[in-house]
Amino acid sequence: AEATGVVIEGLTIQTGYAPYKQAAPYSYGGGVLDQSKCCWVIDCTITGGRSVGGASDGDAGYAGGVYGANYDKTVFANCIISNNAWGAQVCGYAAFVNCRIEDNRVSTAGILRNSAVYGSLLARNVAKQNPMLYCLTFENSTFAADNVNIAGESYSNRLAFTQGAAERTIVNSIVFGRVEKLTRVTNCVFPTGALPDDISSKVNTLEVAPDEMLLTDDYRPALGRCVAVDAGDMSLVDTELCGTNDLAGIQRVMNGRMDCGCYEADWRPRYGKDLGPKATVESVTPGVRETDAKTVGLRGGDALTLTLPAAGEQEKTYEVAFKVTGTGTLTVSRDGGASETYAASADV
Repeated sequence: AEATGVVIEGLTIQTGYAPYKQAAPYSYGGGVLDQSKCCWVIDCTITGGRSVGGASDGDAGYAGGVYGANYDKTVFANCIISNNAWGAQVCGYAAFVNCRIEDNRVSTAGILRNSAVYGSLLARNVAKQNPMLYCLTFENSTFAADNVNIAGESYSNRLAFTQGAAERTIVNSIVFGRVEKLTRVTNCVFPTGALPDDISSKVNTLEVAPDEMLLTDDYRPALGRCVAVDAGDMSLVDTELCGTNDLAGIQRVMNGRMDCGCYEADWRPRYGKDLGPKATVESVTPGVRETDAKTVGLRGGDALTLTLPAAGEQEKTYEVAFKVTGTGTLTVSRDGGASETYAASADV
């Protein structure tokens, strides 16, 4: 999406402070306060902010991190919002696109309020009470299991999301926490018991034991150990707003389908293992898939780039086995130059 209005880009904003005020804008936005009502904050780190809501520094204010005009007017894109504290929330009244919201601490309420979240990670945050998030929408995002309340209790079996009077949506996301009934969930993964019986809508959504939604240390779905792998739906992603890559810049679709959450599982090491112990897969198109036989399958229009070491120290030969089936052909190029084409039924 194109940034409009006031644009703040490429800054580190640290140890911001919103002092106590009895009139507007009160003590909102320790790191960033948008009063322009049309602001984009891009590629920024906002850290160490706090706000004060009373005459004493110990009285918590609103949004120790960032505070916007509204979720459709203030946008934080590709930002890190971390280690902010004190406010009734860390982030309020804004949209967060491809952001990392982590290691924040709130003294009186939750982390987010009246906000929209797209393609973002919320991890290692501490909130005073349930719920942690007052969200309008939560899409292609991950709410990690290490978000806790001030007593150190995980949200996996606690109310993480609330919506007030209006219906909310959660799409293509991994959520370690419970939600309230006025919520529409589509292509998501939750812990068992997280969704109420009278939820507004539940489509292609799984409730599983926590050991079936394991994430890697960098919050990616763990291949073979997380049901979020290949459980998302790319047609539901606003690619104009979010782009076509995950939060780390890796292509959003691998193995034929996107994963739930803000990160895509990286299939390239698995494909390399399937192709041989010395094969290193550099890149793949979205349609490349692992077969049931633990080989790598390419269909029409698919492509794969791999590096192979020499088969022998004294000879520059390289070995890879493949089979062409169906009615198509397979073109093999070496070092971007010479190529050979193999017809169907070729077994090389």
